[in-house]
Amino acid sequence: MVCFATGLYRLRKNARTCHPEGWVCPRDLLFPANAQQLDPSLISEPYSKRLFPQPVQTMPDKKHILNSIAAIARQLGRAPSRSEFISRSGISLHFVLQSFPSWSEAIQAAGLRPYTLNVRIEDNSLLEDWGKTARRNKAVLRNRARLPRHIYRRQGKYNPHTLANRFGGWSSVPRAFRKFAMGKPKWADVLALLPAPVARPLSS
Repeated sequence: MVCFATGLYRLRKNARTCHPEGWVCPRDLLFPANAQQLDPSLISEPYSKRLFPQPVQTMPDKKHILNSIAAIARQLGRAPSRSEFISRSGISLHFVLQSFPSWSEAIQAAGLRPYTLNVRIEDNSLLEDWGKTARRNKAVLRNRARLPRHIYRRQGKYNPHTLANRFGGWSSVPRAFRKFAMGKPKWADVLALLPAPVARPLSS
């Protein structure tokens, strides 16, 4: 008879250890006398993670960071901002600053000119890029009738906050795009995916 109050844990049925009864003490799991006899696939969670930890991700080196900056710049058509680089590459600013004195110097080391947010982007450029991103995500528009902000942040050229501020909120961007694209055949496929404009009731 086995008493669970002793804190013993059962190995899986196909256990092949020095314990013929299939029972092992947590102390033996954490500090096994014959570690070579323990198979990580036979030990239940979470002890397998304690005994056999996963390898730690290594810090990206300078070459990897520069290659990532260049790749994102090709996608955007310009140097990425810090937030764009972090969201698209998955590399934190901490790692960048381990290899470069500042973000601007990392951009320059990649052979690019720093992206300046103070330069005003034309409305047509913003809306055209939103339309191109929407076209690449037709399935999302069909299901949700709108382009989620996080998708545009990953795939678009500009910061979604810029579009939201320019056109009165992120939910108002499709309405601004409809006005911009109306009568232009090149945008007919995107317009067909947008919800029909809601008619405002006439005031009596």
